[in-house]
Order: sequence, then structure tokens, then C-alpha cells
Amino acid sequence: MPVLDTGFLWSSKSPTQNVDWGAHVLLLFLRMKAILFTIVRAFEFDLAVPPAGIIKKTSIVQRPVLATDPNGHSQMPLLIKRYNPALML
Repeated sequence: MPVLDTGFLWSSKSPTQNVDWGAHVLLLFLRMKAILFTIVRAFEFDLAVPPAGIIKKTSIVQRPVLATDPNGHSQMPLLIKRYNPALML
């Protein structure tokens, strides 16, 4: 005979409140991936400066820096346009 989880069936919590924290984090991560996937597909991203105008600055991690301002903050200027499939032919 199958065993019923009494905490799930007879608790005052809703079924979504009985999900453990790890499952919440996983669901949040999957939702964020879906949102990012949708956003990235809806736009085109191009560099606003030529590739030679960006250098890498290494500390603990590598970050892009403009070659015209190597002591400035990390930045990577992008041109963002709405994706138009008719123009891609």
C-alpha cells in the first residue's frame, strides 16, 4: 500500500509552500533562463566601437576596457537594435 505524506495532504500550507528551498532556487533559475532567452532573441547586439578599441584588463577576472581609457572602469559599449528577420536575408 502506498505511503501518503501526511505533511503534504493535511498541513495548513499550500502545495507550493511545501517545496523545499532548493527547488525554489531551481525554478527561479529556469524562469530567468527563459526570460533571458526571450530577450536575447528579440534584439541584435553589435559593438559600438571597433574590436581593436577594446582591451582586456586582468585582476581576478578579465574585463573589457576601452583602449582610449585603459585606467577607467570596465565597460563594453554595445549597440542594441530590435531584431528584424526581414533584414537578415
